[in-house]
Amino acid sequence: MIRRVFLRQVLQGLGGALLLPGLGSEPFAYANRKTFCGMDKKRKANVCTVRLLGVVPFVKARSADPGQCWLACLQMASKFQGADIPAATLLKELYEGKLPKTPWQDAGINGKQARDVKGKPMQFALEKLQVRAAEAAELLSENQPIIIGSLGRPVLLTSMTYTGDLLGGMTLVDATVLDPAPGKGTRVLSSPDWINVSFAARISVKKATNKS
Repeated sequence: MIRRVFLRQVLQGLGGALLLPGLGSEPFAYANRKTFCGMDKKRKANVCTVRLLGVVPFVKARSADPGQCWLACLQMASKFQGADIPAATLLKELYEGKLPKTPWQDAGINGKQARDVKGKPMQFALEKLQVRAAEAAELLSENQPIIIGSLGRPVLLTSMTYTGDLLGGMTLVDATVLDPAPGKGTRVLSSPDWINVSFAARISVKKATNKS
């Protein structure tokens, strides 16, 4: 990834001098621009918010079990990228019916295919990331969904707000996630919460070039 691409988007955001309001409790996240910068009157500082561009449909997990939340996050990441794939199909076709203990560390799904509800084969790729706020913000600016580990289970990262200069030195203010655990939904993670994030993984889904 090229940091100057991210910084160029921040500069464009500064030109708009706008900051989207925080996400509410609606079961999806939406925005029509990726990066917004402007003065935060409460903090008395310039802040930037970067978020996924478009609608991220919310998927509720069957339980708060990390494995079930992982499958729900995979569904959300897939839907965001245009593929509607049921959890049962993901489990069967990516994991042969049995999830590993830590599927977010399992690169074995790379290159595997799962069929969407229309029967079209979709190819998956998982990239394990270091838990770095700057890298996560850069990926969001490229409209790439990231699954992170927070409060003991996978959640989908949708936006980040931060302060900092334009040379890459940033300080996270907060991050917004979609928590698939029953009764949760949209959650805001503080900067101290981010310190306890246990993993980060980028999920890419695209149309398969050939049928498996």
